Amino acid sequence: MTTQTTTSAAALTDTDAARLLDLALHTPAGLTAPAAAAALGHSEAWVYAQLDTGIEDGTVTRLGPDLRAGAGLYQATRVTVTAAALLAGGLVALADRGWTPDDVIDDAGRVDLSGSLHLAAGVHPLELPDDERLLLALYDAEDALAAALGADPTVHDAGDLLTLWQTTAGVTPDHVAELLLTAVRSLAGEVR
Repeated sequence: MTTQTTTSAAALTDTDAARLLDLALHTPAGLTAPAAAAALGHSEAWVYAQLDTGIEDGTVTRLGPDLRAGAGLYQATRVTVTAAALLAGGLVALADRGWTPDDVIDDAGRVDLSGSLHLAAGVHPLELPDDERLLLALYDAEDALAAALGADPTVHDAGDLLTLWQTTAGVTPDHVAELLLTAVRSLAGEVR
């Protein structure tokens, strides 16, 4: 279920969208073009053109079909997982699955912020990765989201803060996507 996002991602320049796409490709989960297009506010044709260039350069690999989404699954040839990559991957996961403020994952498969990061990390939304470096990147991503909300993640648990924020009345999928973009900007710098 790929959903269309109406966030400020639609206002991303091609350069910024390409940077986010590159980051999201560096997640263990990889991505599909329809989900990336929805998350980045660009057309599927634009995303496929970026992926084709990466395949020709040897920096992107097509892993095969994503059986759940029915589209090709792509990933960076050499995955380097960072908190920024998981945040960008979380944006794609939310576009693919949809957002719910009510639980990490609901019966329809929609996920909250934490669940989207876990999906980007290549694990079920209710599980933690076994790889210690991936787990640290996951915690760093949650800390970056908490910091983007103005909180000090060294004082307050980032996961608890994110749960509390997204269950606040008035928070919409657009707010969630903007928070992810703000956190990526704080870590990656180049994305406007």
